[in-house]
Amino acid sequence: MVVNNAGYALVGDAENASDAAARKLMDTNFWGVVNITQRAVAVMRDVNPSPVKGGLIMNVTSMGGRLAVPSHAFYHASKWAVEGFTEAISKEVRPEWNVHFALVEPGGVRTNYTGGSMQFIERHPAYEAEDTPARVVERYLRDPEAEKSWAEAGDLARVIYEVAACNRDGEERGKGVKEIPLRIPLGADAWATLKAEHERQGRLLDEAKQVALSVSKKGRDISELSFL
Repeated sequence: MVVNNAGYALVGDAENASDAAARKLMDTNFWGVVNITQRAVAVMRDVNPSPVKGGLIMNVTSMGGRLAVPSHAFYHASKWAVEGFTEAISKEVRPEWNVHFALVEPGGVRTNYTGGSMQFIERHPAYEAEDTPARVVERYLRDPEAEKSWAEAGDLARVIYEVAACNRDGEERGKGVKEIPLRIPLGADAWATLKAEHERQGRLLDEAKQVALSVSKKGRDISELSFL
């Protein structure tokens, strides 16, 4: 099993971020995952001996890999990129290779995330007002009270292990998980926030239906377009 968990946040006004700082974050959070994943797939397919050929690659993103908040534009960009890359490559590997993927999507976790793992962009004068959304988020991240409801890192590690273990023999393990899902939200905040966002996006998609269908050619069966 390979777990890609390296990463950090670049926090502040996206308009004021330097190209160098943004690219450095993408190199770590996205390209680091890509490079290790490419190598891991090759090893799991071509090097691991039978009968244990294959393996599991778990890429840690965040609930921020499927939604976005102010002040985290480049962090979200990197995590969304990991989500898209992982979903795509999970559909590229052949079944007989026995290579599996999972995206771990934690909410708040009591780690060094809000300490040394967080770098700040110099404020842009236009966003100085304290009721600016980015400033509100930053105050939340600096509030010690907020962390009291966050998950413990050890609990996340235990659940990750339990979910990974279900791939060994197909038995039910890890909170009722019988097979490894592509996405694993962890934490009450992650589950509730992603659930609400999923429902909101569903409503928006329904509202956009007529606009979307207005550009389609008549008579084509939409089901023919599905190759997912």
